[in-house]
Order: sequence, then C-alpha cells, then structure tokens
Amino acid sequence: MTVTHALWLVCEAKVARSEGEGLTAIMAELLQLSGEQELPQPRANAVIFLGWALARSGETAVGIAKIEEGLDLLSKMGAML
Repeated sequence: MTVTHALWLVCEAKVARSEGEGLTAIMAELLQLSGEQELPQPRANAVIFLGWALARSGETAVGIAKIEEGLDLLSKMGAML
C-alpha cells in the first residue's frame, strides 16, 4: 500500500463517519502527493473530499462545485458514475 492510498482510505473513513476534524490536513497531503506522483484517480477523490469538507463547513456552493469538479475528473478517466 502506498502513502497516497493510505491517505485516500483515511479520508474515506472520516467522510463515512462525518468527521471533518483533521480531514483538511490529510486531504491537502493527498492532493499534494497525487499531484506530485501524477495519480489522477486519488487526485480526483481528494478534490471530492475537499468539496465535502467545504460544504460541511458552510461553504456549500464552493463545496458542491469542487465535488462536481472531482466527479468530472473521474468521468474523464472513464469511471462509470
């Protein structure tokens, strides 16, 4: 398992438990690593996690836009959504 994959799983667990605390730092690290390593799927998911965190914190419109951006990235990779 790579660090990127581990961070992705931690983000998923936090979202599943509705735990916004600490998600921003983990998600930021996931965004950075997935960008550096040119990993499009983890990057798309990190953008979706960012959107969830923003929407949860009250920035609903920006959060929804980020979620849509992440879903668009996944769709462009051929993910069946």
